[in-house]
Amino acid sequence: MGGPVLSTTPDFTLNFDPACYPFFICSLGDINHDGYGDLAVVDDFCNNGWGTFMAYLGHPWLNSDPVLTINGREPPLNLIGIRTAAGLGDVNNDGIDDWAIGAANTNFDGRRGRAVVISGDTTMRVDVDDPVTLHPSSFILSVYPNPFNSSATFTFELLRTSPVTLSVFNTLGQRVGEVNLGQMAAGDLPSGVYLARVETAGRTETRKVVLLM
Repeated sequence: MGGPVLSTTPDFTLNFDPACYPFFICSLGDINHDGYGDLAVVDDFCNNGWGTFMAYLGHPWLNSDPVLTINGREPPLNLIGIRTAAGLGDVNNDGIDDWAIGAANTNFDGRRGRAVVISGDTTMRVDVDDPVTLHPSSFILSVYPNPFNSSATFTFELLRTSPVTLSVFNTLGQRVGEVNLGQMAAGDLPSGVYLARVETAGRTETRKVVLLM
């Protein structure tokens, strides 16, 4: 991910079938108008060499399943040899980015080469049931209860000192809540009984907690 310092640790990884060779990756722009950039992966080797196009929606996490897959030689496009893709910006001036797929041939119509332009669509959404866990070696996160009614408890474990921000997003990818917790150190307390206190203007609450390591 972008930032003041370029990290060598990937934020997410897409894995593909060993029989396939996804060699072309490009930005599609924001094809569902949710405020996040989206990307395409083209594999011209799989699908018996007819090629496959896969679109992935950007989000705070990246779903490992493509939101759209177009296989070569399948209707309605009947493209043979899908080779490339490109983001085109807002071609039809509807406020949503559009994109194109390039193929070396088409299916039994005598033509050589074709570019198909596809309009962006706001109905495409990320499936929140299958998020990819980011940096599992850096933190552990749990939520209880889930589902919840009026409140939920977020518990996390840091393996090293790090700034922490808790953000909540809806299924449209919009941030609906955020708490900046500042710089936090990895826990080093031994097992035992502790008192946790929360202070607000004019009120203090204290609860006994038991730490089991």
